[in-house]
Amino acid sequence: YYNIPQREIQGVKRHREKVICRQMFCYIARDNMPNSSLKTIGAALGGRDHSTVIHSIQQAADLMQYDKQFKKDYTRLNEFIKTNL
Repeated sequence: YYNIPQREIQGVKRHREKVICRQMFCYIARDNMPNSSLKTIGAALGGRDHSTVIHSIQQAADLMQYDKQFKKDYTRLNEFIKTNL
């Protein structure tokens, strides 16, 4: 959706577009897989710590409040996941 290769999403660079993608991943993963641990979600993102995942989820929740594009992207991705998985 964001046209960012998986290896870059799992990488350590903190460019805004990669950070947004990681935050979206954490937020969607938490919504759609409530039984998944934060450690599991972090592992999928290249071995990130559970506290990093918590921070990403909180940041995404904040973005949902004021960033219309983030909320629109979330809605599209979430619908895609629910209809295709």
